[in-house]
Amino acid sequence: PGHPVMRNRVRVRVVGHLTHPAIPDEVRREIGAVTRLTEANGAATLTICFAYTSRYEMVDAIRSAARACAQRALAPADVSAAELERRMCTIAPVPVDMIVRTSGERRLSDFLLWQAADAAVFFIAEKWPEFSLASFIVLVLRFHASRAGLAVADEKGRLETAPVAASADATTRLGRRW
Repeated sequence: PGHPVMRNRVRVRVVGHLTHPAIPDEVRREIGAVTRLTEANGAATLTICFAYTSRYEMVDAIRSAARACAQRALAPADVSAAELERRMCTIAPVPVDMIVRTSGERRLSDFLLWQAADAAVFFIAEKWPEFSLASFIVLVLRFHASRAGLAVADEKGRLETAPVAASADATTRLGRRW
């Protein structure tokens, strides 16, 4: 009850390839304990991507749909994007709106690629340790200004129109700084 997660009624979810043999049993037990302890919390949800890749998540959803088809619980004609989304471990009621990629990298990473299909992507030169709340607020303001036509910000903060699909490891760490 004294921990901020419990005080603020935050539900903790851990998603990814949690059965991977490299994950120690002790870590799996701790993940289970935290998720059970917080499962009734409903004010907010913190999803932690651990041993997570988009490829694994998509393949796992496809395998799940294939098993359901083999068991005749799902007709092959009913396999759709929406059906696959329901089978993904990162199920969220709200899509990813904005992704920040720090360090000047301009490449796709294997992180939330399905969920970020319509997200605005900001590639910035700042390294993660220097990325500040002020920098984040500027990007949020640019995001809202550019929402009419999806845009990508380059390393100098200039907006470019471009196909919007990318990923960032920075999105997993925003909460740690603030």
